[in-house]
Amino acid sequence: MAHQTGIQASPELKEVLSRALKGSVRLLKVVIKDEMLLPETEIAPNKDWEGDFDDMIPDLIEEKNPCYIFYRMDEKNRSGSYLWLFMAYTPDLAAVRDKMLFAATQATMKQIFGGGLIKDEMSGSVKDDFSLQGYYRHKESVDAPPPLTEAEQILQEISLSEQTERNAGTTKSTHLQGISFPFQDDAVEALKALQQKTLLYVQLGLDIQREEITLAHTERRIDISKLPSYIPNDSPRYHLLYFPHDHEGDHFTSYVFIYTCPGNSCGVRERMLYASCKAAVTDVCQQQFGIAIAKKVETDNGADLTEDFLLSEIHPPVTAYRPKFSKPKPPGGRNTRMHKSKSKSPPSV
Repeated sequence: MAHQTGIQASPELKEVLSRALKGSVRLLKVVIKDEMLLPETEIAPNKDWEGDFDDMIPDLIEEKNPCYIFYRMDEKNRSGSYLWLFMAYTPDLAAVRDKMLFAATQATMKQIFGGGLIKDEMSGSVKDDFSLQGYYRHKESVDAPPPLTEAEQILQEISLSEQTERNAGTTKSTHLQGISFPFQDDAVEALKALQQKTLLYVQLGLDIQREEITLAHTERRIDISKLPSYIPNDSPRYHLLYFPHDHEGDHFTSYVFIYTCPGNSCGVRERMLYASCKAAVTDVCQQQFGIAIAKKVETDNGADLTEDFLLSEIHPPVTAYRPKFSKPKPPGGRNTRMHKSKSKSPPSV
């Protein structure tokens, strides 16, 4: 049968495969020579499969020559046939043409052998990969769950943190969800000053390496029109603003919590940590420092933070009452048909 590379099994390989599949062969090494798949080494079982592994395989691995190795396990399938481990060795020092030829012929080789009998397969480019310990490492990597992305790692940390709190029964924690980092001393002092109104604006950040809430910026007096200029465009931040204002003839003094996150200009881990710590920060501000937050705002663009925007968030417009939709009457020219039953005259007496 012809295949993509044109490589076919030699008569000698077919003969060896016939014996191997009957159980008399522990190991079979196959190479490509003269555009043919040829058996190079055939070894009978001596010990169990683990005992034979390092006795047979490492000595067959050559520095520059790729090969395929079929290694018979001691396990059988339901039909009583032995199961095999298929190994593809392609050393880094092999010629480029040989690497490409062996890679393109690998599927053909497994098809000729019989894919249903291959229990496991592994590939490598160094001799150490083809030891019993190398095979165990391969099994561990295959059986292990796939590595988590940064976002998945953060979510896992959040889940573990919440589970720990539930198990400990901490119903009075200052953070009910997410991750809680300690506040640096200057951040604590700034929040105290904000509560006492000696500061009107406090900006907080995260020191991700030290896992702490840090003080980024403060203002004793603030012009709301300058607020967007305080917002960094390369990192998330928490902002607490004391915002005295007038609305519909009344005077209000409101604390506003603002979370800014500039989208893709910062890393996934940084965004996830800021989002996860947000609830804990607001809880600490309210419960430990007595800062009554009237409104929580989130934005990815500091330019949004105008006075009109803040007013609309704190005092959203009231939707006027809208009467229910009435079904329109039929057009005036439309005739409405009425069906009357015909009355019968009483019979004459």
